[in-house]
Amino acid sequence: MHDTIRVDEAYLKLITDHSMAPRHGRQFTHQGEINTEISKRAWIVVDRYIEFKKRGRQPLTLVEFPLLAG
Repeated sequence: MHDTIRVDEAYLKLITDHSMAPRHGRQFTHQGEINTEISKRAWIVVDRYIEFKKRGRQPLTLVEFPLLAG
């Protein structure tokens, strides 16, 4: 799926590293800048997935969707 929507693992790492805590357990907050970046990246990935589905499950082109890295 990484190749299909043109996103590398390093780009997703910020999202996954901060989503490991229990959902209803101990509450903690991240810095505002980190939350903003996590939200931005997550929505970009979701938008690309939706575009992939709209195009009949065809991989996104590198010209239209440059690789999201790091």
